[in-house]
Amino acid sequence: MIILYDFSTSLPGKGLSLFVWRVRYVDQYLTPIVRRAHHDYTLSPPYSHRWALNIKGLEHRTEWLKYATIEQQMKELGVPHTKIRPDGTEHYTVPAIHDLSTNTILSDSHNIIEYLDKAYSDTPQLCAVADEAIDDFIKPAFEPNWGLPLSLVDSQWCLRIREILDGLEEESARRYRGNFEREVGMPLRDFLEDKERHELLWTETREAFRKIDAWLKEAEGRRSSEGQWIQGNEVKLPDLSLISARGEDNDVWKRIAGWDGGRWVRLWEQIKPYSIVH
Repeated sequence: MIILYDFSTSLPGKGLSLFVWRVRYVDQYLTPIVRRAHHDYTLSPPYSHRWALNIKGLEHRTEWLKYATIEQQMKELGVPHTKIRPDGTEHYTVPAIHDLSTNTILSDSHNIIEYLDKAYSDTPQLCAVADEAIDDFIKPAFEPNWGLPLSLVDSQWCLRIREILDGLEEESARRYRGNFEREVGMPLRDFLEDKERHELLWTETREAFRKIDAWLKEAEGRRSSEGQWIQGNEVKLPDLSLISARGEDNDVWKRIAGWDGGRWVRLWEQIKPYSIVH
């Protein structure tokens, strides 16, 4: 049995972290607001960890944490910090896991997926290269710090701030709002009423999706085999990283769904069977 730690909300799927869905990342401050805030991410893209556990067929359950008290909760659970901030304080993030069968406790999503591949070598290997012909093309797009999927998160997450805050309990929402307002440099009300800024965010979001659509088309032309995933028929970590930056059941997604010939809907439908929350 593996315990997966995630933030609790009333949003669809209950989890807040984009990147937990990938082990299924988000740091203590969870403010993918503007590019200057990237150093606060501890990024390893959203939904994928839960997907990874489901794709591998590993028995697990989610233990839900409060965003407002993550540092205290992580310390009590014995979860290691992800990094040290410039001021010397410890930085804690979700996702994190506790594998009860080996008594292994890990944080940082990439470390978690690498561990799952190694500890459960008889399950689908998500970090392994499926197509050598395209490996050198993929790596620069995701290193360092998950550049390609991160470009999908910034403005899109900013556009969903009201929905996110509404999904948090009162204490967590208050703390999250304070962090958001510091990052954008204005009160939330002013941000929500700034139509010009929102149009710019939509322009940035559209351009990010357009660039990745072009990248995916080039990847399809470079690979040595056909298939529904980046490297062919096998789903791998880059697929999870990209898909975790989208979702459904929100107004932002409804607009994105019509872009690029419906590519993003098709990708979501491919991964949706692995989105069960345990």
